[in-house]
Amino acid sequence: MKNSIYIKSLSYYIPRGRLTNEDILTRIKNANKDHIKKEELEHILYGNSRKFDFLGIKTRSYCLKDDKDNVVTMAQKVSLSAIEKANIKVDQIDCIIVSGVTNPFREPSFALLLANLLGLTHGDFFDINDTCNGFLKSIDIASQYIKAGKYKNILLVTSENPYELAEGLGINYRVENESEVDNKFSTLIVGCGAAALILSGNSDGRKVISYYEKRETQNWNASILTIPGIYLPDSEYRQKNCGIWTNARLISAQIINNIPGFIKETILKWNMSIDDFNLLIMHQLGNNITFATLDKLNVNQEISPVNTFSEFGNMACANIPINLAIACEQGKVTEGDSILLVSSACGLSYALLHIRW
Repeated sequence: MKNSIYIKSLSYYIPRGRLTNEDILTRIKNANKDHIKKEELEHILYGNSRKFDFLGIKTRSYCLKDDKDNVVTMAQKVSLSAIEKANIKVDQIDCIIVSGVTNPFREPSFALLLANLLGLTHGDFFDINDTCNGFLKSIDIASQYIKAGKYKNILLVTSENPYELAEGLGINYRVENESEVDNKFSTLIVGCGAAALILSGNSDGRKVISYYEKRETQNWNASILTIPGIYLPDSEYRQKNCGIWTNARLISAQIINNIPGFIKETILKWNMSIDDFNLLIMHQLGNNITFATLDKLNVNQEISPVNTFSEFGNMACANIPINLAIACEQGKVTEGDSILLVSSACGLSYALLHIRW
């Protein structure tokens, strides 16, 4: 069908390393035992342990040095896999778009480096930064290019390695007091992973149907990841000489309160109801957030059968494509299924993508 957009292939990669809750607590203890009183440190460790249990996290995916996994090699692996699955040649890729919260490249673009590694000498290669909405946003952008006839096959890639980025920025587990732990909590539940998807205007099945997003600006500082010491206007974090701060409670509350209404309003505009969807894939911030959202939608948890947070943690942009790929591997997606991808990100912003498999 003219101007239709299709998913030609989907690949993912998760490194085999795992960081347990105890591993994280040990890192916190070792980083703070010399400057925080024993009683306060024990309270910090106990508090974080309880939070891990509440969210349902047990381990986090992690790149092992022996495997030579990193943000670049993971991106290269999933790209080559996606190209092979699409049954096309590398030089048939017209454009590469890379998204990722932990993208370490500012010059050149990650996409340009990836194109070089893949052996591409011509095409359009660039990155986007839309926090955890990045992968869905890249699908939206790529769809517009294909509909306009500018490109035929676009490779979308995300590769997340928060531990590699944190080490490079000097962000560690050291805190000065208990309240600072709360604002660094998001760093304690992150995981590593990568995914790649090829979009095309010439394929069969797996059709991109609709995309919609909503942006809010009043809580722009709910989560901040910057170069340490950068100037921030009119923010409670303005004087903090650190690269990351997060108000996890606010983000969780906003997502639980706002996502269900956003979903209902959007699918109503699409002349659909939640019952029209066979599968719902959500961004993974915690099992309690996922299940609370499903409860507010009045749907059975079976509609969202793949929840990787407990084992892999929050893989940022890679969450949704990895969960979709795993659902396919496990036989939970069949031809003709309507699938709703639900993304949420700091800002705060939300996005929905409807695809028919």
